[in-house]
Amino acid sequence: MKRHLRNIFILFGCLNINLSWGISNQELSLIYNSILGDKNLALNAELSSAYLKKDIEKSLYYAQENLTKSLQSNDIAKISFAHQIIGKVYLEMGELTRALEQFKIAEEKFVSIKKWKEIALNHILIGNVYYSSGDAITAKHQFDNCKKIGEKIVDNCLIASAFIASFDIKKNKANENNLEILDKAIFYTNIINIPNVKAGFFTIIGHRYQNLEKYDLAINFYQKSIQLYRQTNNVQALVETLYESGKIKERLMLFNDAKNFYEEGLKNAKENSYLAGIKVGCLKLSSFYENQGNYKKSALYLKQLNTIKILQEEEELKVAIELADQEKELILEKEKTKSDLKLKEQQIVLDKKDLNFKNTFLLLLGGVIIILFLFIGLLFYAFRTKSLVVKKLEESNEKILLIQKEKDDFLAYTSHEIRTPLSAVVGSAELLENSPLNKPQQKHLSSIKTSANNILFLVNDILDLAKLEKRKITLEKIPFSIKRLIDDLFIALNSKAIHNNVKLIKEIDDYTPEEINGDPVRIHQVLVNLLDNAIKFTKGGEVLLNAKLRKSKSENFIDFKVKDNGSGINNDKLKTIFNPYTQENKSTTRQYGGTGLGLSICKNIIDIMGGEISVESSVGKGSVFSFSIPINNLDSNDQKLNENINLSLEKIKILLVEDDLLNGELYSSLLKNKEKNIFVDWVKNGQEALDLLANDKAYEIIIMDLEMPVKNGIETAKEIRNKLNLVKTPILGMTAHVVNDVLDKCLIAGMNDCISKPFQAKQIKNKIKELLIKSDKKLNIAFDNLTQNDPKKKEKYITIFEESTKKDLSIFKKALKSKDKTLIKNQLHKMKGASLTMGLSKLSDHILKMEQKKSLDLNEELIILETLFVNEINLLKTF
Repeated sequence: MKRHLRNIFILFGCLNINLSWGISNQELSLIYNSILGDKNLALNAELSSAYLKKDIEKSLYYAQENLTKSLQSNDIAKISFAHQIIGKVYLEMGELTRALEQFKIAEEKFVSIKKWKEIALNHILIGNVYYSSGDAITAKHQFDNCKKIGEKIVDNCLIASAFIASFDIKKNKANENNLEILDKAIFYTNIINIPNVKAGFFTIIGHRYQNLEKYDLAINFYQKSIQLYRQTNNVQALVETLYESGKIKERLMLFNDAKNFYEEGLKNAKENSYLAGIKVGCLKLSSFYENQGNYKKSALYLKQLNTIKILQEEEELKVAIELADQEKELILEKEKTKSDLKLKEQQIVLDKKDLNFKNTFLLLLGGVIIILFLFIGLLFYAFRTKSLVVKKLEESNEKILLIQKEKDDFLAYTSHEIRTPLSAVVGSAELLENSPLNKPQQKHLSSIKTSANNILFLVNDILDLAKLEKRKITLEKIPFSIKRLIDDLFIALNSKAIHNNVKLIKEIDDYTPEEINGDPVRIHQVLVNLLDNAIKFTKGGEVLLNAKLRKSKSENFIDFKVKDNGSGINNDKLKTIFNPYTQENKSTTRQYGGTGLGLSICKNIIDIMGGEISVESSVGKGSVFSFSIPINNLDSNDQKLNENINLSLEKIKILLVEDDLLNGELYSSLLKNKEKNIFVDWVKNGQEALDLLANDKAYEIIIMDLEMPVKNGIETAKEIRNKLNLVKTPILGMTAHVVNDVLDKCLIAGMNDCISKPFQAKQIKNKIKELLIKSDKKLNIAFDNLTQNDPKKKEKYITIFEESTKKDLSIFKKALKSKDKTLIKNQLHKMKGASLTMGLSKLSDHILKMEQKKSLDLNEELIILETLFVNEINLLKTF
């Protein structure tokens, strides 16, 4: 029994529950003796608790006395508890900093002796401090720590306490989220095995519902606690709970029920000689009958209240009052005579002081007025100066933003003008390459391709850097082989290595996975830059590429090293080597060429991937560039995609929408292949495409330029999805633009992806294969496994996912509006988990991208998310 009382005391004390609830003074002494094991320590703790609400200074005095004596005992548990008691006193005083200091000391000591329950409850006390200071987020974190410990040591009391404390952060708010927290507290209360403790929690929960004016629920939990208090013979708690129940019934005007509760409470109090309960019961019933107009019964209960008073004490009190009144009259008469004389003397002195004070006051007032005028003038000058500075800063900021926009527009549209003719050059070169040519013609063709690719490389470098610096690059997440990528790299760079008399060496760790998920284009870009630089600066030497798997507890990495024994880099240049437009000196540019952007682009790409890059170098000895990237293993969908990506493209019908005549002819020639039954229908604008699709929807894929007369690609894609209801057919956008939001606009319009002009035949064919495989309704293995290919289950899970995600999106919008960062984070995490469960990788990838952005940048992403959600739901329904 003593142990159970101790549990109630500690738990309810941490939750700021009145300790008189169900615990008598005698039981309180037993509890403190049980905890502290020392009579003097227990007495100090008991006195501190008793004076906590009556005389706070005395409460603090006895708490400090308890700590002094605990320190003498060298018992860490007693010392920890003493610090807790002092912390609670400071919390009551409003001395939050001191309270937190004491609770932190207690926590440190409890941790040293592994008192997990005490540590958990200490988290609630610390949470109360943060909540009192207005920091609800940190308070919630502390309550969550208590819950985690409760789960770890399987203590349902702790878990219920944590949920109640979390609920109290938003008390009096009967919103859905807050009531869910209370529901969790109820769940864990129901599985508590200690009747008295369980009853106490039911009483607390009843109080919470009572405060929320949910009286039916409050009565329900009071009834549960009443039943348990009867079983455990906890008279005080039983009586108090009956009175609270009566109070609710009276408020609901269920007067007969209220009377029954009051009478039952009074009956139990009388049967057990519970004096305080008898007094309260008589008062409540007297007040109740008075409100009912039954003054006779009201007077009867008042009479019962008076009867319990001791007559002897009343008589002694009366005599004492009469004697005190007589003594008071004598003392007042004497004091009056003395005070009259003293007042006359004091008046003379005061008159003199008053005159001096008035003179001094007038002088001070004059000085204050002068200082005040000076201060007002200074404030006016400061305000005017500040306003001018702010105005100039705003004007400067507007100019900077305008210049930045003009620069971005110039880059975007200049690139469009360069890429469009360049696209025709690259496409024509690829077509010529497949034609029978003599050696001089092949040589000229090679020069054309090399020059075009060099121009494209320079344009891409400049535009990539602009996008990378603004974090506007979206990384792909597709399966690929690291080993195959490196093999292709070495084949591509072999001729340059031979020309520079450089030996290329590769070392790939045997543990490196065959295939991983990631962005092969960007990894290829990084490795090409590093290897190309190494070959360039290592004439007649060796260049080594090393790839090695590194495992950690949280995730796996691949570590790359590009090592050469070339000219090396000066130490003073190493710090700026990754800055844009940086080369060692001007002669480097003249001798080797390049823009100085390559290493800056590498660093930005690796940063976005979540990796790191570094360099070590010695002049004359060579350089080592090292970088690491986190990797993900393939899931079942990725494996299926990777198995199919290498299959040849055949038996498909393509709709090409391109207004440029040369590009249209080139792309048609690149894609069509009669032997493999690949057919291409080419139309000149979006309206022609819509007219054609209205009559013939049997196209496996639509490839469409964005900038076209009559109807552009964005508008056309929207109508294909919404008006023609072609949900499943993949749409691939083509553009020579590189403005930041082109891909976002494509996705919002309903396109599946976008490819930049110019492109090689292999690039667009791989993109077509990837989109065709992803659109295959048999590919969603995660969804098939979830539903076991049962049509009824599929329909059921799609409905549940659709309804729950709509609800989550609504909550997410409200969180964005209120700038609730915690709720934003929680909702994104929840929606991502649901999307992964349903096998919707495109949707989950976009949510992952949103998780990595700041809250201010999420409004535009929300539009894309809603569009993707609608598209993915429609696609699921076709499975």
